[in-house]
Formats: sequence, C-alpha cells, structure tokens
Amino acid sequence: MSELPRFNAISLKQSAAFGGSVVALCFVGAILSALGLSPALLSALFVLIGLVACAILANKTAPVLPSTSGITFSIEALSAFGLFGIVGTVFAYGHDGLAIVIGLAAGFIVNLMFVGPRYSAIASRSVPDFLSLRFGGDVVRPVALGVMVVVAVLFVAAQFVAAGLIAAQGLDIMPLGGVLIGAIAVLALAVPLQRGTLGLGHLVLAAVALIGGLIAAVWLLSTKTGVLLPHFAYGGLFTDIGAAESRLGLETHFDQPGEGLGLFAALSLVVCLAVGSAVMPHLLARSSIEGSQAKSQEVSRRALVLFVLFATALPALGVLARAEILTLFTTEQNALPFIGMLPAEVLHGALVCQTTMDAMREACLAQGFADGVPVEELRIDPQAVLLALPALVGASDWLRALLSLVGLAVLAVAGASAVHTLACAFASRSDAEDASRICTVVSFGITAVAAIVAITSGLSLIALASWSYSLIAAALIGPLLIGLSWPRTNEYGALAGMIGGFCLTALYILGAHWGFDFTAESGDEWLWLGIPPMMAGIFGIVFAIGLTVIASVLGPKPKPSQVALLSARIERVTEVPEVLE
Repeated sequence: MSELPRFNAISLKQSAAFGGSVVALCFVGAILSALGLSPALLSALFVLIGLVACAILANKTAPVLPSTSGITFSIEALSAFGLFGIVGTVFAYGHDGLAIVIGLAAGFIVNLMFVGPRYSAIASRSVPDFLSLRFGGDVVRPVALGVMVVVAVLFVAAQFVAAGLIAAQGLDIMPLGGVLIGAIAVLALAVPLQRGTLGLGHLVLAAVALIGGLIAAVWLLSTKTGVLLPHFAYGGLFTDIGAAESRLGLETHFDQPGEGLGLFAALSLVVCLAVGSAVMPHLLARSSIEGSQAKSQEVSRRALVLFVLFATALPALGVLARAEILTLFTTEQNALPFIGMLPAEVLHGALVCQTTMDAMREACLAQGFADGVPVEELRIDPQAVLLALPALVGASDWLRALLSLVGLAVLAVAGASAVHTLACAFASRSDAEDASRICTVVSFGITAVAAIVAITSGLSLIALASWSYSLIAAALIGPLLIGLSWPRTNEYGALAGMIGGFCLTALYILGAHWGFDFTAESGDEWLWLGIPPMMAGIFGIVFAIGLTVIASVLGPKPKPSQVALLSARIERVTEVPEVLE
C-alpha cells in the first residue's frame, strides 16, 4: 500500500499537464482572435498543433495503465460518430437523438459485464483468431476477416468525412484537404503502434479531445443559458424551442419522445449500437488488455465514466443549435432574412438552400420568396451542426478552432485504433518480421480505401458509422455473444449467423438507401416496418440469432476442447490500485 500515494501523484500530474495545456491553448487562441487573426487561420493553427503533437509523440510509448487506457478507450468508443452524430441527431430529432448516447453506453456496459471479461479469460488475440480457437475449422477466420475489412472501411471512412467537415467549416478549404489531413493523422498514430502497447500520441490526443470538448461545451452553453454544466442545460432549452416553434406555427413535436425517429426506430438504433459497440473489434481489443483480466475490467470502468461524462454533455449543444436557428426567423414573415447569420455549410436538401448566401438569395427570389428563406423550406445538415454552432451563437472564433482540434483528435484516435486492430488481425499468424510488414501494408491500404469511400460516396458520417455498427452487430452476435454464453454453439451455427446476419443487413442497407437502380432517392427504395437504413442491423441481428441457434442444434456438437474454453476462470477486480498500475 506504500505505492498508493505515488499512483495518485502520477495521475494528478498527468491530468494537470493535459488540462493545463488545453487551457493554455484556448487562452492563446482567445488572444489571437482578439487581435484579429482570421477564423480559418486560427483553426489551421490549432489543427497544426495537433498534427505536430501527433507526429512527435506517435513513436513514443505510454504506459498501459487503467488511468491512461481509460481515456483513449472512451474517445475510441465515442469516435466522430458520437461527437458529430449526437449533436446532429438531437438537433434533428429531439429526445430520439439520445438513442446514440444510450446505445453506445449500453454497449460499454455489455462489454464490461460480459464480453470483455470472457474474451480476455480465454485469450487476448484478434477476433478472427479468437473465433477460430472457439469454433475450429479453416473457414471461420477468413470470413471474420472479411467482415472486419468491410466494417473497418466504413468506420474509418466516417472519420474521414468528419475531417472533410473540419476542412470546409473550420479551415475554409476543400473537404479533400481535410480527408488528407485526417489520413495523415490516422497513419501517424496507427503505423508505429506495436501490439499490446499504447502510443503517447494516442493518449495526448484523446486527452485533448476530452478536455477540449468539455471546455467548448461549458463555454457555449454557459454564455447562452447561464448554466455551467451542460448536462443540466439540456431540458431548459426545450422551453425556448417550444415557444419559438409555436410562434412560427410549426408542429414538429420536437420535445416528445418517439416523435422524431419513431419509438421503434429509436429502440432499434439503441439495440444496433449496443450490440455493435460491445463486439466492435477495435473496442474489444482495447477492453481486453493482455496479461490481466482485472486490469481490463478497470480500464472499461474508467472509460465508461469518462465516456458518459463527455457524451451526456453533447445533447445540449444540439438543442442549443436548434434554439438559436429558430430565433433567426422573424415573427411577421417566418423567414430568415438575407444576412450571413446562418453558416452556409449547414444548408442542404432544398432548392432554396444553396451553398452560399448569394446563391440562396437568387434561388429564393426565383421561387417568389422575396423576404428570405421560409422556415418550412429550410433544411439543415445534421452532421454539420457542431462546427457551425460557434457562428450560430456568435461565439469567439477560438471556439471554432477548438472544436476543429477536438474533432481532429477524436477521428484520429478512433480511426487509428480501427486501422491498427485490423492490421494486427491480418498479421496475427505471421512471424515478427513479416507481421510488421503486413501491418504497414494493411494500414496504408485500409486508410486509402476508406479515404476514397469518404471522398466519392457522398455519404454522411452518420450513415457510414451507423452501418458499420449494424453490420458488425449482425455478424458477430451469433459467434461472439451467443458463442460465449451457449456451449452448444458450433462452427456451423457461428458461420450461419455471421454470414446470414451480415448479408441480410448489407442487403437491407442497399435496398433502403439506393433501391433496385442503385440510385439514392429515386423512389424504388424499400423500408421494412418503416426502419431507415441507419438501423438496418436490427433485422440482421434477429436473423443471425435464429440461424445460429438452428444450425447449432441441427449440427454436430462442438469439440470438448472448444467448450472447455467457456469455463475459463474470470478474475474479478480485487487488486489494489497500485497493483493494477
């Protein structure tokens, strides 16, 4: 017990250094903003500092401690999907947008209580190797690798779409430049990593994202509402929104749960995200640190606390953005006058919502809207709301720069983790020299493919990320979740559940988003039970469970050695903190 003060001193010293650095950067940014530095240059400065820190610290190794791994794990679990998606979906759908927070947090709990301990009790290895060990045969591993490739490409592409948003809204450059910046940051973190270690660059950027994001949320909400804690500002803003919508004659039922996405769709999204985040390969790898089940559980506990702290602060930003946009409309005209108060990047989906204010004015005048953009014609891009928020509330430019840095840090940490985990899965059965070469090739290959998808597909980060969670949930719920709890699960059941669940989910995504002619919004798309493609995994999950059970019952019993793996002893956290460290 004599080491306990040292443990506390180290943790406090690290926390003070990270927090002090971010606060100092904000202070410098505020001074430069007051001196007249343009918003784009200020954002570029913040992003450059993040990239330099990433490059300098990428090759350095941080100690794999619960206190440090918990920070990175929480940001990896949040990803750009959580950062931009929570704000955007709450802005668009009200309370139903909280499904992302609930789903990702529920996945954390499932991982902490069930998947992570059992997974690490058997072995700390890649998911394909784990499934091969559990079910045997030569087919399970390559099928699992194929699933991981598709999911990793979609997940990393979502991070790069976020980088494009940062470029367009923060740096005032083309999204392609942001994708390239994001790819550089991801590779700088992913390539130098060695299995079982934690890069110092990961830790620093994760801490910057966590602390910087909370600072931005507190500053934006406290200046507009007077409430210091964002978590307590969420409900009060609904009163302002209700009054504004009533004044404008809108009937959106924004404050009624189940009226945005729909109750069944919202619950389906929660299930998809909960299962998907519980079995997502890079999150499972982070929660199963080699060498100590107790340490793995402690990491997950700390990460869950930090994740909830950060994620529950974001919904209030979405509500604030909606309230601020509604206040821009005049009472008499219910239209937004032709002034530059609404960032053009958030506009989409309607003829009157063009890319610039001049183009918007011309489009409105051509359709007879002489007084401005009518409220009923306004369309907002949910994924663009977060970075547009400082301009909406009239905040200082350093806040836009800070949010750009936070976004870059989040996407870099999450993207690098996904890329590295996939590379390790491919190299897991090679010798040390070949493994290093394979990891490098796979890392560059997956990053390049994901960047191409982000640039050419035109899909939002919310769509790409939600599809990745749906696909991995449908594919792995059978072999991983059922296979860990039901000894009768055999190779045939695992393969049937993995292939069937993945294929049905992929088919529904294609049909619900593009339709038979592979063209979005052409009129031939189909929806089952009114479920959008964002929650496509709900059908695959149910289908995979049925296939896994049926094929396992009808097929041969698994080998005794495979069943014996499930009886591996799960250690509970009994060590004192200094032993964990």
